[in-house]
Amino acid sequence: MPKDILDNFDLLVWANVQKWQLIRGVSDKKLSACLGLKDLTNRKRSYILTTRELGRVSKLLGVEPEKLLER
Repeated sequence: MPKDILDNFDLLVWANVQKWQLIRGVSDKKLSACLGLKDLTNRKRSYILTTRELGRVSKLLGVEPEKLLER
């Protein structure tokens, strides 16, 4: 898969995380704690989430992991 498609997919996942974070009223502080980070600044720039982290985030946000992968 070309790198630009993967970059767009990473961005799509983060956009969905932020959408559900807003809908569910989950603070950046709670999200960063879920990911084991002090803050989200670098992670928001890189858009990196492992599959394990994706599972933890989906539980925190109360959504199925598939919801974080939708267009």
